Amino acid sequence: MTPRSLRRGSPIPPVSDNLSTRGTDEVQEWPETHPRWSFQFTPKHASWLDQIEIFFSILYRRRLKHGIVASEDDLAQQMLAYIETYNQTATPFKWT
Repeated sequence: MTPRSLRRGSPIPPVSDNLSTRGTDEVQEWPETHPRWSFQFTPKHASWLDQIEIFFSILYRRRLKHGIVASEDDLAQQMLAYIETYNQTATPFKWT
C-alpha cells in the first residue's frame, strides 16, 4: 500500500501484534461500527517478527523522529533512501 492509496473513504488495514487484548469483546466489536478498519494480526508465536520491530525502531530513531517531511511522497522517498543506505552496511541482528 502506498501513501497515496490512503484516501478519504478507502480501507485502513492496521497491523497489530499478538497481544491478549485482541481477543476482547471491545476489539472484536469495534470494527463492526468502523467498516473502513480491517485489523490484521500477526501470527501467534511469531517471535521472528521481533527482528522487524528492531529495524522499525532503528528507522524511527535515525530517520523519522526528528525528520522534516513535506508530503506523503517525500516521506516515502526518505524512508526508501534510508533503507537503501542502511542495507549497504547492514549485518544480521544478534538473536538471543
